[in-house]
Amino acid sequence: MALDGGSDLAVAKISDADKKTAVQMHEELKSKAERLRAHKDSDFESSKPLMAMLPVWVLQPIVATIGYLAGALGMNIPALGVRPFPFGSAMVTSVGMLGVEQAFVPFTPFARVPFLLTVGECVPKPVVAADGKSIIVQQTLSLTGTIDHRFADGTDAARMAKRLKWALEHPEEALLDTVPMPTPEQQAQTKADARAAKKAEAKKAQ
Repeated sequence: MALDGGSDLAVAKISDADKKTAVQMHEELKSKAERLRAHKDSDFESSKPLMAMLPVWVLQPIVATIGYLAGALGMNIPALGVRPFPFGSAMVTSVGMLGVEQAFVPFTPFARVPFLLTVGECVPKPVVAADGKSIIVQQTLSLTGTIDHRFADGTDAARMAKRLKWALEHPEEALLDTVPMPTPEQQAQTKADARAAKKAEAKKAQ
């Protein structure tokens, strides 16, 4: 996120997003953003003096090394304000606040993140109305994604895109889904229960 009028950038990481509701993530992100913008985030503030003193030609290998240690190996580097996997598994960045309608963001090598989502500017555009016969003007939002095919294929990406599109077009219904994504253990238990129920039904039918 942008700090000090865009003169600096910082990362607000939401951990265990699959176990949190949209409202919980919103509140956590809001709290972290307020801390960063008030210069009260100790990890971020401790990393600024060292980075500001180093010349660009020195920063490149240092950033690459830190990215490997923290982003690939999950090492904790308190002296530099770097925590394990600082960028998480997906990054969301906004260019809409800069007045850019759409952008395609390449991977940042040191971040080591397999998925990037770019949020563009919300602008009015002519669209086909729900009746399929008339043209109306509506606010539209462009989202672009960059995904590493080593982690997911086109089918998975398409499913995720459709779900995200639906949530943005039906925010009231999406917010009603207050149950976080089940854990792998819960998913396995649900499948086991379904198999057991099928077996029980099959025995009754005999």
